[in-house]
Amino acid sequence: MILPLLSLFSLLSTSVVYAGIITPKSVVVRQYGGGYGPPQEAPSPPPSSSLPSPPPTTSANPSTNSTSSASGVLGDKKCGKNMCVTATVDGSSVEYLLSSTRQVGWMAIGFGDEMRNTPMVIMWGNGDGSVTLSQRSVSSYAMPVVDPTPPKVATLGQESISTASSSEFRFTVEGDSQTTQSIIYAYSTAAPSSSAVDARISVHQENGVLTLDLSKPLSSGDDSPGVAGTVPLTDTQKLIVAHAVFCGLGFLFFLPGGVLLARYFRTFTPTWFKGHWSIQFAISGPVILIGFALAIAAVVQRGTPHFSAGHKAWGLVLIVLYLVQCSLGAIIHFVKPKNRTTRPPQNYGHAVLGLFIIAISFYQVRTGYANAWPLATGLKAPGAVDIIWIVWLVLMILLYAGGLAFLPKQWRKEKESQLIRQPSDKFGLRQPSSF
Repeated sequence: MILPLLSLFSLLSTSVVYAGIITPKSVVVRQYGGGYGPPQEAPSPPPSSSLPSPPPTTSANPSTNSTSSASGVLGDKKCGKNMCVTATVDGSSVEYLLSSTRQVGWMAIGFGDEMRNTPMVIMWGNGDGSVTLSQRSVSSYAMPVVDPTPPKVATLGQESISTASSSEFRFTVEGDSQTTQSIIYAYSTAAPSSSAVDARISVHQENGVLTLDLSKPLSSGDDSPGVAGTVPLTDTQKLIVAHAVFCGLGFLFFLPGGVLLARYFRTFTPTWFKGHWSIQFAISGPVILIGFALAIAAVVQRGTPHFSAGHKAWGLVLIVLYLVQCSLGAIIHFVKPKNRTTRPPQNYGHAVLGLFIIAISFYQVRTGYANAWPLATGLKAPGAVDIIWIVWLVLMILLYAGGLAFLPKQWRKEKESQLIRQPSDKFGLRQPSSF
């Protein structure tokens, strides 16, 4: 019962990127008239329209680094799993090359270390042989929108090439005194909706943060496109993964475990309540509260609103319901009505509320990895996560349904206890009902 859930958390924490597949197409990209592109990290006045021309290239082959053979050229090249970013210094300007040996829908970089409020350049090839360069920004983790007044204007390079198996997109911006740059990058296999600079783009399959050193010689020993390993998680992404692990363990493993323990053992041993209480409160409580605190820390770090609609709002509701459930269980245990002849109503309420909490917990985990995680990070959970979630849900339902077979025995013991008007010390049947 432990292995399927731990596999789910392992997949969530290691699924930094995975690529989608679309129907390939071949285009030879020419310069496109739309002039939108990203600025540098440090804002500066818009440059003049006549920017220096990008350095000449020795080859248009996507698999060849066109600047690596030039002696004395300063710049840097860093790669992710599906794309590389090459920066080449040319006097007062810097040329950026976004390259990939995979099928490309669009590629992008931004001048900063996170998505929010970072000037971006997003580029893609079109079926008519043109390439679109769109300069965008966004204040939250959502689809970037066109920035009509970017800090720096990007000029599209004429040597851009895109085929079904590889792509090279180039642009040039005015340089500055900074020699070390933090940039974000993103890659998607899904093409935008049109060639317009404000076309809708899909969520990327890969993204990350790279650091470029523009003061060193650009050598031919740098990684080729698509060679580098996995992209490390950012600090915020690590907090989100830790939140998912703790809350997932608390709500999907320990709480259902306490429920099943009570359902199966309440008619066989008087110690069932001690185990039920220990799991539901002493173990689950700290784990759940740690996960909740990690979620708050991630939201603070991202600078987004607390407990807004969706996953975050339901998370708060779930925490409140859990605390109410624990309080109700304590009241049922310590405050017993005298001379009762039937099960008190609060016992039924405790059971129904408990099952509702478990159901909402499964819903929360589903919206967490399927909606909240991609929205916050741009990453997608593997399809196997959905399979594990479904299997775990079905397993919990079957196990609980199997435990209901013991209800006739439970009711018979309760009736016997009521007839003699004494609590059953042996079976602990006057303890709180399990859910």
